[in-house]
Amino acid sequence: MAHQGRGNAIIIAVALVVCMVVLLRFEVVQGASFTVGDAGGWTFSVSGWPNGKSFKAGDILQFNYGPGNHNVVVVGKADHDNCNVPNGAKTYTSGRDQIRLAKGPNYFICGIPGHCQAGMSIACSEREKISQGIGIAVVAAATVVLCLMVVTAEATTYTVGGAGGWTFNSVGWPNGKRFRAGDILGVSKLDYNEGYRLNSNLKFVIFSLLSQGTGTWTTGLPCPLQSLEGHNVVSVNKAGYDSCKAPAGARVFSSGKDQIKLVKGQNFFICSLPGHCGSGMKIAVTAA
Repeated sequence: MAHQGRGNAIIIAVALVVCMVVLLRFEVVQGASFTVGDAGGWTFSVSGWPNGKSFKAGDILQFNYGPGNHNVVVVGKADHDNCNVPNGAKTYTSGRDQIRLAKGPNYFICGIPGHCQAGMSIACSEREKISQGIGIAVVAAATVVLCLMVVTAEATTYTVGGAGGWTFNSVGWPNGKRFRAGDILGVSKLDYNEGYRLNSNLKFVIFSLLSQGTGTWTTGLPCPLQSLEGHNVVSVNKAGYDSCKAPAGARVFSSGKDQIKLVKGQNFFICSLPGHCGSGMKIAVTAA
């Protein structure tokens, strides 16, 4: 079971990396955002601002200026070159205009008299075919669906001990179950009603009450043990486990939400309060 869990974790990790790469590429294709004139905004002498920049269809140009002082007019090449505002030209006047670049050359001028001649005109040419962007967008959308399917298929929610929680009769609860990275083990005993998601590199066993049980897990994986007020968790050796005695210097956990990392081999834990270990408040876990 440990080997299969590690294999599933690797598969999930690879799938998520692929998702991230494609989604990042998808974000780029969908459109970068540029502020025309940078910090100076849409003002005089910005005609050279596009130089050295790579634009593509779908990118967004942000025009920042004082409303009433300037505007942005979408024109053709001839009107750009002649600083002419043709009849019916689309004009923006909000002062914070966002304009998406179309395929091919894009020309913009300020339509206020004399402003275009003073350098308020830019020409931006997109350098990537929009059809390529559409193709990548389709692939990205399909990948998103696939990623969601992978995550959905891999994630399972478990309640330790079932409806009764982790108590004296839950010793056989782990039997027959296959835990995987991303699974959620829920705690539903007494005042606890929490869920814990498994880290991609770790498997957790969550307990709402420390009780008797045995199981096999992977070496070095944190094993959170839930102890309630009136109990504790003591790490002991086999002799201490069998005799229900905590040796001098034994490590004691009493926070009520203790996390104990399993070491390779056998791990023994008891509740050291009088009579508790003898009543079954102890577990032995073998870590491979």
